[in-house]
Amino acid sequence: MLRKLTAVHFIEKKDEDKKLKEINAKSNLWESGDWSVSEARAQELVGGRIYIHKAQRLPSHKGGTVQSYEKVSDTRFKFVFVAEEGCENVTEVNWPAGEKKFIWSEVPNYYVIGSKYGGNSNSFKDVLPLMIKSNVIAVGFNFSEDMSEFLGKSQNEIVEYLKNKNEPKESYSTLKHFLSLKPGDLIAVKLHSAPQGNRPRLVIGAYAVVKGIEKPLYRHSAELGHTIEVDFIDTEINYEVPFGYGGTIHKIESVDRINAIFSHYSAEAATSEEVEVSDVTDIDNVLISRSARYISRRVHNRIQKKLLHELRNKYGISAVKPEVNYIDILVELEDKYIIFEVKSSLSAERCIREALGQILQYGSELSKTTNKTIEYVVVGPNTIDDSAESYYKFVVENISIPLSYTSFSA
Repeated sequence: MLRKLTAVHFIEKKDEDKKLKEINAKSNLWESGDWSVSEARAQELVGGRIYIHKAQRLPSHKGGTVQSYEKVSDTRFKFVFVAEEGCENVTEVNWPAGEKKFIWSEVPNYYVIGSKYGGNSNSFKDVLPLMIKSNVIAVGFNFSEDMSEFLGKSQNEIVEYLKNKNEPKESYSTLKHFLSLKPGDLIAVKLHSAPQGNRPRLVIGAYAVVKGIEKPLYRHSAELGHTIEVDFIDTEINYEVPFGYGGTIHKIESVDRINAIFSHYSAEAATSEEVEVSDVTDIDNVLISRSARYISRRVHNRIQKKLLHELRNKYGISAVKPEVNYIDILVELEDKYIIFEVKSSLSAERCIREALGQILQYGSELSKTTNKTIEYVVVGPNTIDDSAESYYKFVVENISIPLSYTSFSA
């Protein structure tokens, strides 16, 4: 996997002309002092986070997302950033000697993998339920042989070995990718890729992240053949994109297609589990671990933060509070409360299923302290089917609380 510079911690300059300054109050735009970094590092920090500290032992007092940089001299650069509350009061440890500390993360590879075993459409066996139950992804070619010794070997070695066994092309083209998976790689498990008329169609049923530290965790299974352990991020979905991927496994390298197929999970996988290293540390052997919970939580927090901003613009800051007795966002108006529960699944129906028990409990506790009406809003990233026979319509018509769903993408 590639490594990506995602953040930097700087010690604020003491010189008055080099200190932080606000350059656009309306846009919350700030300019940092200047530091000694390479131009390549400065370029890579655009879109990443900056944290400004008075001293290494003190939490950051300002920070945000880097928008641009300015060259002050051949070796010194300053940065323009949008200030964010989440980048304030952040304590950093294990500083190297000097005025800065870089934060790195590894960028995962992205794959689409099938979930059907069998030779033709009439005899396919759906193995996705067993994959989810076992927390693995699997392929069935060269089914009876344990291939653990080939894990991490070159694709040429894998292909050559299987060719010598007279395995078909799809067998070695599948296994060369499967046995090359790395911990942290993101997987989209497809339900099918059957076109709709002349239009290509890829339907995703689950997302997962490969487990492991130095290598993935491979096991040969009597039921599934070759398996690799994963954390499932999202399941029970039907997420459709207009692409055709007919084979068993595909490595996705186009940024546009990664963003389309993996939606908001692509951004969070690429920035998860930051690795802390100094400017001069050798990072060749840095190990990364990602988890489904971590990625899902990052997506949740991004949606919650953006929604909080919009609700405060609509109702005012004093009326909108995050994280009140486990409620994601609570809005208090003169005549009512509104409970907002944020979910990250690409299935709107799953968002509602997961939220219902929580919001009922939150409403029960809140009703003990107020006579105001309580409304309930489930928030998810995708639109919902609200047709007459839909699950959503059934819930709304059969539950005795004012419940609604809203799609809100971060």
